[in-house]
Amino acid sequence: MSQTHKKTDDDFADSRLAKIFILENGFFVDLEDEMTVEVTQNDVAGTLDPLLVVALGIATTMLLASSLLIARRWRRRLEKPEASAPLNS
Repeated sequence: MSQTHKKTDDDFADSRLAKIFILENGFFVDLEDEMTVEVTQNDVAGTLDPLLVVALGIATTMLLASSLLIARRWRRRLEKPEASAPLNS
């Protein structure tokens, strides 16, 4: 059974202390630190719920349709001449 060793704060502290010791004693070390994160497909934050996508699509469609209807009615109201008051003689 193989076990993978995950870096902990102690590992980072030990690594940093070793680096300081080596550099203070005149050694030159070309060193590069790397941190990685493994992301799995089961991550909830990384995927959108299909229901949410459908709800956003419906909301966008309704907003677009209502804005087009309002703009159309507004244009018609501007094009229609205002009725003048009847003349009483």
